[in-house]
Amino acid sequence: MPSFHTKGTPTGTPDGPLQPGEYWWHPEISPSGPIMVLVSVPNQILHVYRNGILIGRSTVSTGAKGHATPGGVFTILEKKQSHRSKKYNNAPMPNMQRLTWDGIAMHSGNLPGHPASHGCIRLPYDFSLLLFKLTEKGGTVVIGDGKTPTPHLAANPGLMLAPKDFNPEMLKPQGTSDYTWLPERSPTGPITIVVSAADKALYVFRNGNPIGRAAVQISDGGLFGTRKELATTSSPCWKVRPTSPASGPPAAPPARGCV
Repeated sequence: MPSFHTKGTPTGTPDGPLQPGEYWWHPEISPSGPIMVLVSVPNQILHVYRNGILIGRSTVSTGAKGHATPGGVFTILEKKQSHRSKKYNNAPMPNMQRLTWDGIAMHSGNLPGHPASHGCIRLPYDFSLLLFKLTEKGGTVVIGDGKTPTPHLAANPGLMLAPKDFNPEMLKPQGTSDYTWLPERSPTGPITIVVSAADKALYVFRNGNPIGRAAVQISDGGLFGTRKELATTSSPCWKVRPTSPASGPPAAPPARGCV
């Protein structure tokens, strides 16, 4: 690890504030299914989902003023565990995952607690290694900048991956005998079940897509934790924060990127 990179500090909470360099990593919560990475520029947090369930998150440092990290949906184009910048003095960028051919990538770096890169997404070294081992070339990374419309509520995600066709009706409280069951949304794939005490609801995901929801009652002292096929949480599973898309024609982007 380069001496000036942030090593990273594991923490025990899947939600709430994180200090620069802190991360949370529990892939055993959802052991199989498609991977989705969401980067929130406003929150300076990266979220990792498998089969629609949060399995990891970390603080990041995105592009500084004049080098803003672009919002949108990206594909992991290239992965190099040992990489040096072609633009900035051969700077080391371990665990590099390229998102654009003009220089935007995820990689290990220094996290000062604010956006400081030339457009890349800097990660704590230890977390960048965990993420590098999990993802595959061709995987999807969604960057929410609070301006560019993006799927999955990427600028302010929650403990579960919001579907691409998310609408507020999906969060409408259900009566004690109400349920939603739409298995045709995702006919095949691994299943994960989440019980939320905060939402008083049970959610069913298949292959990363929600296919069912039902109201539940949880008695005082109910067990919260993780089992092989059951993740439980006392925090709301989806968060919604209205964002306004940028108005007017887009300005020519400044030079950005570092790889």
